[in-house]
Amino acid sequence: MASATCQCGKVAIQFTSSKPRVSTECCCDSCFNRVGFLADRRRRGSSSPEDTSNSGKPIVNMKWDNRVTIVRGRDQLFAYKLTPETKVFNIATKCCHSFLFGRNDTYDAHCLTTNEADLVWGDQYQRIQPSSRWFVNQWTDARRATLEPLMGIWVDSEGNLDGEKGWEAVFENHLAAMNAPILKDAVGETFDEILQSLGRIEIVSELDK
Repeated sequence: MASATCQCGKVAIQFTSSKPRVSTECCCDSCFNRVGFLADRRRRGSSSPEDTSNSGKPIVNMKWDNRVTIVRGRDQLFAYKLTPETKVFNIATKCCHSFLFGRNDTYDAHCLTTNEADLVWGDQYQRIQPSSRWFVNQWTDARRATLEPLMGIWVDSEGNLDGEKGWEAVFENHLAAMNAPILKDAVGETFDEILQSLGRIEIVSELDK
């Protein structure tokens, strides 16, 4: 089973498999904002780990079974969301402000999402190559030109999915992987169970009011 720690090592988690169901790159503002919020807090600390949020590259998001074991450091966890309206909930660490995982009930099916760069991965972790690059239309032409080729998928101005030629097949594989059932004997807690145990959820847009 894959395991990982936060950047400082105080929090350790374990997944139900050695590799994620799906790996994608994301260029959307929301993904960058949710790790950017943590990076801002990280910079305020006197002994912060290296900032992993501003590499200039897309964020690598990985979808895992919605079951995870908190091996240590539960007391270091906190929950947050960017705005009151967003359906994306996130869990991170207080100790070094590493992003642990997030979830959106609308589209994450049987999965939760991790950000590869924010965690320190154990030996049993098996990386899989990202299969698509999401919301690349939010980047400028100059910024996109710096990226290696990868199937682009995005949402158009009318709210419909669109993408480069052949995106439909890639997306269908993505959906099939995310909708596959979790084994009945899978150990660990669901994202919602962990979220409920934490109680308070910070709303980033309201913190400075």
